[in-house]
Amino acid sequence: LESSKQVPVTYEWLRLEDRTSHSGELPSGGKSFTVNFSKPGNYNLTLRDEDGLILAGLSHAVSGKGSTAHT
Repeated sequence: LESSKQVPVTYEWLRLEDRTSHSGELPSGGKSFTVNFSKPGNYNLTLRDEDGLILAGLSHAVSGKGSTAHT
């Protein structure tokens, strides 16, 4: 098997409360990037490689006025 280095090239986030989303390209060779969430809520963040395959995913909660608790 040939070894390949999988590198994230795009990110996308999804706000669970209203299903709004955003995606963008990651800086080439970068080890970090910043995502700004403008509304409180629960978000899923996904990193994808050049073929669109998911390499990583996480959930993030932003508190603030208008946020809701999910049980």
